[in-house]
Amino acid sequence: MPITQIWHHDYADGTPGLVTVLTKRGYVEYDGSSLVTVQGW
Repeated sequence: MPITQIWHHDYADGTPGLVTVLTKRGYVEYDGSSLVTVQGW
C-alpha cells in the first residue's frame, strides 16, 4: 500500500502528537504509542 502523505501533528511545546499516514486505500493515525484510527476506502 503506497504511502502518499505523512503528517506530524506536534504540540506547541514540542511534544510529538498524532502522526497521520495517508495511503491510496485509507489512512492510519498513531499517537506515538498505540494505534488510534484506521480508516479505509
